[in-house]
Amino acid sequence: MTEEQRDLNNWLRESYGKSLTGKTKFRLVWSEDITEKRLGEFNEFYGKLFLRTIKGIRELKKYNYIHNRYILEGWIDSDLSSNGEVPDAKNGDYVPIWVFENGKREPTPVTRKILTFLIALVQGKVKKDNELSEKEVEEKEIQAQYESFDDHPSYFSTSGPARNAIAYTSALKGK
Repeated sequence: MTEEQRDLNNWLRESYGKSLTGKTKFRLVWSEDITEKRLGEFNEFYGKLFLRTIKGIRELKKYNYIHNRYILEGWIDSDLSSNGEVPDAKNGDYVPIWVFENGKREPTPVTRKILTFLIALVQGKVKKDNELSEKEVEEKEIQAQYESFDDHPSYFSTSGPARNAIAYTSALKGK
């Protein structure tokens, strides 16, 4: 564990506390350092020669599909984490929240500001952009149509047969 990772983990513990069982709620791990005991079927080899398949518990890399990256993990209680494959998870487990890499699979920096945002996002404290109500959307559309009246050519007319082609949506809503 690097000094930077140790400092960030201390900050996470101090800022977000521990669960009722005493586990730090959030932690930062290095993908290559973290292992877990898994129940499963495992093939045994002697060199390249296959010997047998055995059922049992083995200690394996937790993130064998993520290489050389920091991962933000969050603690979840036993009722949500227990799945039988990880016997130690019957009392709760850490689950991945964010892998610090971009879309090109390049590492990205880990800062307190980024950690704060990610945790707020998980906790539902990040508000979505303001969404317009149906009435506001309709009013914007009507306003846009009014503003577009001056864009029509001089031969455009709202009388005669062309009149029937114009939609009046506000009058149709009540029907």
